Amino acid sequence: MGSEEEFENYIKENFKIKHTQEWIIGSGRGEKIFQLMDKFNSEFKKSLILDLGCGYGGISLFLAKKAESVIGVDINRESINVAHLRTKISRGASFSTILSSATNVPLKEASVDFVLINGVLEWIPCSKPYQDPMSTQLEALGEVKRVLKRRGRMLLAIENRYYLRYWLGSKDTHSGLRFVPILPRKVADMVSIVIKGKRYLNRTYSYFELKNILKKLGLTTVKVYMGIPDYVFPEEIVGIDDKEEMRKKISSVRQRGSRRVVWGMLTKMGLMKLFGSNFIVLCQK
Repeated sequence: MGSEEEFENYIKENFKIKHTQEWIIGSGRGEKIFQLMDKFNSEFKKSLILDLGCGYGGISLFLAKKAESVIGVDINRESINVAHLRTKISRGASFSTILSSATNVPLKEASVDFVLINGVLEWIPCSKPYQDPMSTQLEALGEVKRVLKRRGRMLLAIENRYYLRYWLGSKDTHSGLRFVPILPRKVADMVSIVIKGKRYLNRTYSYFELKNILKKLGLTTVKVYMGIPDYVFPEEIVGIDDKEEMRKKISSVRQRGSRRVVWGMLTKMGLMKLFGSNFIVLCQK
């Protein structure tokens, strides 16, 4: 069992995973993340990387073939079981897994060179549903700061709370509800309780909210990027303030014409940081 296809078939037969899209099981999207991380870390090959919320290990697996070692942490036992299986069948990859919460990372202080949090921060409050969502997220980010070495770096990818399509009525990808990301937090909670019977826990943030949170934690924002068409499986990753490069990449990526036109206008007016779909933030301790 050496190929991705063989691995995917094995997963379908032995685990209760209904959908095994390439971005979940495969390591393809890890390449784009690696290119960005490698650009800002000349010692990448000697680095210990923590993939916090590693899921099934798709990104970790790719990074483990480039770095000295990768540790994948996830609270979901099934995900960790799959990721652990990959460590056994992968060749030339130093990849270990730990079943644990993001708010209690069982690693030593100042032991990690690079932390990746890819599409995870907004889900962390679900582990403590009766606690204030931001408080839970700050606990996790505090753990990240604790385990990072001096001048260690973190790459955080998350949706934009004020993504333009949410204003136009598109469903929130986390809850399936309309408008909840852009509503005041208490109102969003009320709407979610009425419709789904529970609070709206999936906290995402605006460009300025996110930078402010990181600043208060003592993490320096090096640069903010955007994944095109999204950060989940980005065809391109571009600096959110690099207007000319953004314009070129938007034109080259496969997407509907209307979206290309709208994104082009937002880029030209310098509004992508306000209404773009996502942020990929590179920080340093």
